[in-house]
Amino acid sequence: MKRIILFSAFLTLVFGCSLLPTEDRIQGIYTYTGVFVSQKLFNDSTNILGGDTVMTAGMITLNWQTLNAIAGDRIIVEKSVSDSLDYEPIDSVPVNSTGAYIDSIMSGNTYYYKLFLNNNNKNTLMDDYTIVIPQLIINKPMISDTNIHADSFDIVFSSIENNTKYAIKLSNMNGDSIWGVKDLTDTIYTFEAGPILSSGIYSLTVTTTVIDILESQSIVTTTGVTQFYVK
Repeated sequence: MKRIILFSAFLTLVFGCSLLPTEDRIQGIYTYTGVFVSQKLFNDSTNILGGDTVMTAGMITLNWQTLNAIAGDRIIVEKSVSDSLDYEPIDSVPVNSTGAYIDSIMSGNTYYYKLFLNNNNKNTLMDDYTIVIPQLIINKPMISDTNIHADSFDIVFSSIENNTKYAIKLSNMNGDSIWGVKDLTDTIYTFEAGPILSSGIYSLTVTTTVIDILESQSIVTTTGVTQFYVK
């Protein structure tokens, strides 16, 4: 069973392969992609003391390419959330040796999928997937902090995986990027070499991509977004 320490912004692709030699599965190259975004925004941008709201969303893409041509009535997709016990069919797609299935997700959680080739009411397992979605959390700056300095403040966020590189971007309320850094390996960074910020609300985005080609055959992007106010 494949495993990933996974996000989601909108959309980073994966590449890899897994040849399954077992007799009870359809041999092929099976990969998956993941994107996850967690946003903490002002509940009301006209009232900076009104608290925040959190929105999360993402997407998972299951990819397959069988080693041999397959025939049947349909490919069935089953899904289980939080455990690998309670699978339910969620959709079916036409039979194709090369294909992809996209599923929306709404939270950082563990998701389990199975693909079956259905032929004359008999299901043959193609592959199963275990996808763990890490939620990137920005701890500083906070929406509740009303004393953020215009020229210097700390940026602190959660660690996703060892040796992961992060990118930070600072934008204004119009969505214009005004500052950023890339290839950070530390989860603590001090903003002090950027522009002096004028009074207003800003958006801070931290993104990282987790690549696991050897074991999970996957690449997953996870993003955290927060807003803060400068006097």
